Parts: sequence; structure tokens; C-alpha cells
Amino acid sequence: MSLDSQHDLPQQAPGGELEPEMPRVDLRRTILQVVGTVCLATLFAVGGALTSGGWFTFLVLGSAVVIFLGAASLGVQAFRSQRSGGRWQVYQGGMWALLLIFLLWVFSAIGAAMA
Repeated sequence: MSLDSQHDLPQQAPGGELEPEMPRVDLRRTILQVVGTVCLATLFAVGGALTSGGWFTFLVLGSAVVIFLGAASLGVQAFRSQRSGGRWQVYQGGMWALLLIFLLWVFSAIGAAMA
């Protein structure tokens, strides 16, 4: 392996040493956002369970909207991270997790609001 081809490897610095790992800030931020979004939606749903009438419908359906907005926010972060060359996969994974939770949540919320 010549000295010129050694610089082409992305995991090696010019001196031949391995580059340090990226900090796990992105992963931590994504997990906190997913957990925070689900907790906020749960508070909306509990608030809806304690009320009746129009407030019940608003809060129960609002809990699903909170989860969708959290997923959309992570999607925007993934896009921005991909554009800047960051670890966009972490944000995209969180987005897909919230979208899956949203699908389950929204059908339960619609069923509860129509009952």
C-alpha cells in the first residue's frame, strides 16, 4: 500500500492513525426526542380521558398530532444532517419509530373519539 493510497481511506487520518469515533450526541438527542414526544402525547391522552365532550375529542386527537409533529421534526433533522454530512441515519430511525407509533396511536384515537 503506497503512501498516496493511504490517504484515500476514510477511516485513516493522514498520519496513518485511526480517527476518533463520532460522539453519540445525535443518538442521545434522538432518543430523548422520541421519548419526550411519546410522553407529551400520553399527557394529552390522559388529559382527554379526564374530560368529556369537545375537549375529550380535541385532546385525544391532539395526542396523535403531537406524535406526527415529532416524527416530522425528526425528518427535518435527518434531512439537514444528511445535507451537512452528519449521521442522518439516527434521525431517520427515530422518525420511522415515531411514524409507526403514530399509525397505532391515530387509529386508537379515532376509535376512542368516535365512541
